[in-house]
Amino acid sequence: MVGRGPGAELTSAVETPLARALPVVSDFTGAPWQAERLAWRLLLLATVLFLSVVLGGWYAVRWYIGNAIVINQGFGRLIEGVGLIQRAGHTEWIELPKVPIFDEGDTIRTSSGSRVFMRLFDFSTVLLYPDTTLQVVQLRRGRFGPVDRTVVLRLERGRIHVGVAPDEPPYESLQGSFEVQTPSGLVGLQDGSYSLEVVTLAESTVLVRVGKAIAHAAGASLTVGTGQRAQILKDTAPVGPLPIPRDVLKNGSLQDGVPGPAGQPGRPSHWTVLDLSEREPPGRVSWEIEGGQGKVSFERVGEGHGETIIRQTVGRDLSDTASVLLSTEVRVDSHSLSGGGFAGTEYPLMLRVIYEDINRTNTVWAHGFFIHNRDDLPVRAATQVQAGEWTSYEVNLLGLVPRPAHIERLDVLAAGWSYRSAVRNVRLVID
Repeated sequence: MVGRGPGAELTSAVETPLARALPVVSDFTGAPWQAERLAWRLLLLATVLFLSVVLGGWYAVRWYIGNAIVINQGFGRLIEGVGLIQRAGHTEWIELPKVPIFDEGDTIRTSSGSRVFMRLFDFSTVLLYPDTTLQVVQLRRGRFGPVDRTVVLRLERGRIHVGVAPDEPPYESLQGSFEVQTPSGLVGLQDGSYSLEVVTLAESTVLVRVGKAIAHAAGASLTVGTGQRAQILKDTAPVGPLPIPRDVLKNGSLQDGVPGPAGQPGRPSHWTVLDLSEREPPGRVSWEIEGGQGKVSFERVGEGHGETIIRQTVGRDLSDTASVLLSTEVRVDSHSLSGGGFAGTEYPLMLRVIYEDINRTNTVWAHGFFIHNRDDLPVRAATQVQAGEWTSYEVNLLGLVPRPAHIERLDVLAAGWSYRSAVRNVRLVID
């Protein structure tokens, strides 16, 4: 019982439960170089874990800063007429207020005679012309980089003018993209001034007043610059660069036509043929190719007022045009009435344009051609020409007073009693 006093018993009673509670740590009995290798491995593992946490966090923050976006609104003004808006997620159309606010997904529609102006968050502008439908697809900028923008518009029909904010104070270093989608393709715009139009569901155009645009369609791209335009056809590579002035008449060259049956005159394609003669006989319109050029002739032999017409509906808004040149070649062979007839309005060959002026008033402009005025009858707005000779004529319709705002249709006609005349190369070139 030596060494088994009260103190020893107390120590044993305390150490036994404490030993059970503490973990067992074994002594490292390997060689010293093994201990050193284990230490280095642990240190490298700790370093990798630390760098992963630090770099991963840095990249995550950087990704968030670079990709965080703010969805913006556009502000507008109803310039004239009545407009409609379809809010995102809704199916009904409501009347556009005078000072509307646009959100992503909204669709704006202008009626005939109405225009809407839009200002976007980056100070870019969009002007909607009559009979236009435009959807706001995206209006976004970077949350931490406000100069990063993403603007996507979809032009479903009609025509717009776009002013993309320039790369200068206070808009310097603008990045991202500005795109306009159409039914036939996609157009990317840089800072500048542009006109875009949906001609048909299979054709659209972009006119570059100032700047650079890239047209995409059918997997191909085309770059056009200042003073050029591109034609975007569905399922076809973009066509261009083309000059901005373009003829908006169909078959104005009169090269296409439908031959008549045996002994009957042919008719020009895309033109409506009318005769409004008040007495028999009616006038006759005939189409043919002469010397490689298309020609339409007018002929009537009789008395009483006769009027023989070829007509084409133009339906063209002129709000974004610098000039509208109407040109043609005319020939007058003979006519029975002197000058312009008793009222000065009957000529053997005439050009007549029906348009709406800037005051929204329907107006008729006409110009006649004649070869004689033996009876000294009234002559108004007409040009005397040599019999049987082709004569060129050109007029800028934007010089008329009051100025045209919308061309409805063009008539080429012969009027009077007896007449024989012809026309070729009819052009309506809009710049």
